[in-house]
Amino acid sequence: MRLLPELSKGHLYLLLAPRAIQRPLLNEFIARLALRGEVQVLVCGNRFHTHEIARRLRHHTEAFEAALGRLRLARAFTIYQVLALLRCQRDTRLPSLVTDLPDLFCDESVPQAERLRLFQDCLAELKHLSSNAPTLVSASPADLPLQGHLLHLLQAAAQTLWEIERPSRPAFQSRLF
Repeated sequence: MRLLPELSKGHLYLLLAPRAIQRPLLNEFIARLALRGEVQVLVCGNRFHTHEIARRLRHHTEAFEAALGRLRLARAFTIYQVLALLRCQRDTRLPSLVTDLPDLFCDESVPQAERLRLFQDCLAELKHLSSNAPTLVSASPADLPLQGHLLHLLQAAAQTLWEIERPSRPAFQSRLF
């Protein structure tokens, strides 16, 4: 995990990986940024593991509680909330991480055209945010067609894409006897 690249201002980064691989990488990014200063995290999926981040911080420093105090968390439950939260943060200079952004946009209670429009508005806000501070968005491979389309839009908006695939398992031949 010490080989994680530095995040720089002016870049919108996308971490595209299966959740099992994405989670430790994202937690390490958050911990490493919190060691240096304040960091804002916008949780879009229902997954944020504070105890794992605290464990990582404890591994790096004895003052892990101070580093935990530098995390600024916000949680969006709807696609309208994620856009509102991004707009509220548009002038921040803090490094920002947005977790599982496309997941919220699979809400079938909102018409698809509205979801696409709001997603594009979120992308515009992310581009603006990244011009002021390092910004990392995480996403997992698409399960649904619309989610795949959203991922393509997100990939096109990102200046840097880190795509990590699940390692393939070697074929196992069962023994007959």
